[in-house]
Amino acid sequence: REYQPVFELTTRIGSLLGIPVCLDCITKQGITTQVKNLSDKASRIKLLKDAFAVDEARLKGKSVLIFDDLYQSGATLEVVARDVLKKGSAEKVYALTITMARGKS
Repeated sequence: REYQPVFELTTRIGSLLGIPVCLDCITKQGITTQVKNLSDKASRIKLLKDAFAVDEARLKGKSVLIFDDLYQSGATLEVVARDVLKKGSAEKVYALTITMARGKS
């Protein structure tokens, strides 16, 4: 996507709260199938394994807020949070989502 609404929201919230925002501390590696097209959480987690790179130098020892636009099953947040804690050596991880998918997830 050329325009990332999540980045705009993240930047604005960070500015209002006076907290630093890092838009590239967690980056997607390679191409993955759309997670929303998979029917169960286990399949989503399997697909997302090793899908993210984490900048340890900028996250080590920090409390990190992961901001996502859609909560469906929690698979993406689970994988990213695990990576931020393990690969990024963050102290704590919190999550914030804007919308929740309707129906079964």
